[in-house]
Amino acid sequence: MRFVVKTVFVSTLLCTCVLTVHGRYCLPGKHQYTSYANPFNPEEKCDECATGRYSLGGYNVETCTRCPVGTANPDTQSTSADACLNCTAGKYSSSQGAAYCVWCIAGTYSLVRADICTTCDAGTRSSAISSTCWTCTAGTYS
Repeated sequence: MRFVVKTVFVSTLLCTCVLTVHGRYCLPGKHQYTSYANPFNPEEKCDECATGRYSLGGYNVETCTRCPVGTANPDTQSTSADACLNCTAGKYSSSQGAAYCVWCIAGTYSLVRADICTTCDAGTRSSAISSTCWTCTAGTYS
């Protein structure tokens, strides 16, 4: 059996994907692009991780890892979990792989790294993008 090692130099940068005896190697921030017609095609490449995802790189990385709930990553080609930034108080992300955190609406609040906004209790209120609810002033209610 013969293995193909494909290395391409562009200026002084190594290409993003190399086919080796261990499989396809992708640099951090990338994942293997697979052709379902021929998964061993040496002309295939590694693609950028999308927003909300990251990759440490390595051999046969088929997908990029999604950022956990409560975090978001607006950048492409992210190379570590550190790219998944915690949602700040008053914002949330309810699904893995979020590109952005969503604002909590008035009458709700959230703490840091929230996956949902919590409704304020009766007799309290909040503005949009709030980290807490406060007691209604005398003569008002919620």
